Amino acid sequence: MPHRAQRLNAKAAINHIKIESLPYHTFTGSAEVIPWGTDNLYPYRIVKAIKKSPTALGCVRRFSEFVFGQGVAGDKGNIIVNQEGETLNDVIWQCIRHGYSTLYGFGLHFNFNALGQIVEIYFVNPEHVRKHRAKKKVEYGIFNDKHNTYSNWNNLTIDRYGEVDPFDGMMRDGVRKYKGQIEFFVKDREIYPTAPIDASSISASFEKEAQIYPYANIKNGFSGNTLIRLPTLASGDKAEE
Repeated sequence: MPHRAQRLNAKAAINHIKIESLPYHTFTGSAEVIPWGTDNLYPYRIVKAIKKSPTALGCVRRFSEFVFGQGVAGDKGNIIVNQEGETLNDVIWQCIRHGYSTLYGFGLHFNFNALGQIVEIYFVNPEHVRKHRAKKKVEYGIFNDKHNTYSNWNNLTIDRYGEVDPFDGMMRDGVRKYKGQIEFFVKDREIYPTAPIDASSISASFEKEAQIYPYANIKNGFSGNTLIRLPTLASGDKAEE
């Protein structure tokens, strides 16, 4: 078995910053970010539909296991890649299970050392990533559309990987204050991915809702197939009515 203490090479000071999911903030069409869906909530609807559907959940799980396989073989798969103690295979599994299999996309957050080398890798939930119209940055947070104003105070604006030289970023923010960069992978090389269950998302939602009424009837001891007829003293047309 490989030694689990093996880590990514870090030859200089590291900007140890982990990007967390941030609180809700508002979105409008005039914002700097490119909306994911007309209301910017497309990925949340997809993930919610999957979570409600036993069939969809099973499909996502099976697809994830198929794509992941045995992971990265040998010592490389067990290299610890961040301060959370996660291995490379841990991060890859999260990318597949909570990104690629649900939305056909995933995010990676890279931290750099003073030499510009990648020394930490974290999984980033693609639900919370939005690209900037300027293309060199992304916004990371949790979005909603409950208000008609745009506020950026509680979200992070982060450089996109490959678009900004990490040296420039560290010179701008300082080595230990630099937030690193995010790689946002999209299967079809579009601005945002289209989820694999997009065409059947309504069916996934219906599956959950369709179970509510039979379950409620069973709990209440009532059969929906029973026809109740009330006795009447009338006869003829009145009885039929």
